[in-house]
Amino acid sequence: MDGLPLVWNANCVHNANLKDRVCGPELMLRCLDEGRSKGWRHFFLGGKHAVLIDLVGKMRERFPDVEIVGWHSPPFRALSTQEDSDLVEMINSLQPDFLWVGLGTPKQEKWFASHLARIHVPVQVGVGAAFDFHSGHVKRSPVWKQKTGLEYGSIACSRIAG
Repeated sequence: MDGLPLVWNANCVHNANLKDRVCGPELMLRCLDEGRSKGWRHFFLGGKHAVLIDLVGKMRERFPDVEIVGWHSPPFRALSTQEDSDLVEMINSLQPDFLWVGLGTPKQEKWFASHLARIHVPVQVGVGAAFDFHSGHVKRSPVWKQKTGLEYGSIACSRIAG
């Protein structure tokens, strides 16, 4: 679980006894780094075209030899049946090991649910605003906001204000 409110809910409602969250943006960086020596292939789905271009450039600069096999910025509307089929075919043909989806919650979770049977990628992770952070388009909240569960509310406010 990425957001602390999700951890709190799981602990309170389901007695999950979770100690902390798994932060999508940090997980993504760790996997990109670790994957260099393992030959892991990565695909990015979501975000604006300019964000993805900057993200790919910065990740290749930060992690030389990272294997980013593709990326796609979908339109800000529902895909047609043909567009959706083309996207599925593109992702599957590139054979990534990781599909990083930055469509925001709950859109990315709904996308996973509707595509699970058709996307043949072993690891599929929703990372929310990670593309915006790592591309440099959105500044990440201070650590104190991250640790107190206030990070994502401040991101939404900065997007509205900016």
